[in-house]
Amino acid sequence: RLHLEMFIKGAGSGDVFNQRAAINPKLEAWNKLTSVITFDRFMSTTGRYSDIIFPVVTHFEESFITGSRVKTDTNFVNQILDPMYECKTDWQINELIAQRLGINWGRDGKSDIDVMKIQWAGAKVPEKYKELNPEFKLPTFEEMQKEGNVQLFVKPETSVIDAARFAPGEFPTDTGKINFYSPFLAERGRLKQKAARAQYVRPPEGIEDLLEGKKGAKGIAYSLQFTTPHMPNRSHSSFDNTTSLMDAFPHCVFINPEDAQKRGISDGDEVYVYNDAGCMKIPAQITLRQLPGVVSIGEGAWYQPSPTEKYEAWFDLDGDGKPEKHIVAVDVGGAVNTLTTDRDIGAADPVLHLQTNKSGGFAAGGNLCEVSKQKPA
Repeated sequence: RLHLEMFIKGAGSGDVFNQRAAINPKLEAWNKLTSVITFDRFMSTTGRYSDIIFPVVTHFEESFITGSRVKTDTNFVNQILDPMYECKTDWQINELIAQRLGINWGRDGKSDIDVMKIQWAGAKVPEKYKELNPEFKLPTFEEMQKEGNVQLFVKPETSVIDAARFAPGEFPTDTGKINFYSPFLAERGRLKQKAARAQYVRPPEGIEDLLEGKKGAKGIAYSLQFTTPHMPNRSHSSFDNTTSLMDAFPHCVFINPEDAQKRGISDGDEVYVYNDAGCMKIPAQITLRQLPGVVSIGEGAWYQPSPTEKYEAWFDLDGDGKPEKHIVAVDVGGAVNTLTTDRDIGAADPVLHLQTNKSGGFAAGGNLCEVSKQKPA
């Protein structure tokens, strides 16, 4: 069995809790660690549960090279102000930790620009693009530093799609075709579907459960579904603590007038949104834009445990497949992953998954829930 005592979260800005499903089980595991060290720009949810926080710089305080997801352009981000206070870049923090541990690791005094020059010296134009545009030449480092961007322009009729290079019967799958059904996986018992055809797969929680009145581990038949859209005042979890944006776009649960009336909810009421996984307490906004039977809670809000209100949640923490009772805090920050669960999305697409790493989809959403003015048990 794997035993961990320390966790160091650096070289990335993703919040361990807010941007991952099932907050409450993760908190249970997190609290068993002896020490947690985090690199962060904000007092995020991860920062709240860390023993040491190393303040890192923003993108305005460092220089680096980045690119788009579709890999058609490269961008130079130039530092525009010095790091504030004691903030340092990820690599500087890593270097200082290595020094304390007696590890000879570092950049030998190289600045961000020095490293970028080395990286740019190794940059190459893709061979496939050379065929489309033989005259294209990469700009010099100085030109890139000034312009900040280079793009590989492609006419629509000559667009290069990776999957298009495979002829029928030559795809990197067990059949050589685009698989809706994989004999290789089926023989090993790794497919739930039984027929070699595209078909609807019933979700772990969905409309069927509502119609059948299916009860969860707590013995409750939840009567609503919820969605988790992106919001205009946040970039996922970033900027959720910006007060002017919080004032302009208050976090809430959107609910249809029909569903609100059934539950005696008025616009602006503080309500509890809950299921087996957890419970949150946020204002309700009644709107006809929300479909009946479905509530909507914007993703990315920061988890904030109530110091006084507790909730009886049921989830599997010991890995035996059977949910157990856990007493958890009511989330007054409205982090939607208080209500989601970890789920296996199954085998990845053998072709597209290699290119996007996201073809399996995010499977945590779509849970059932209930909304009430009264605090649930």
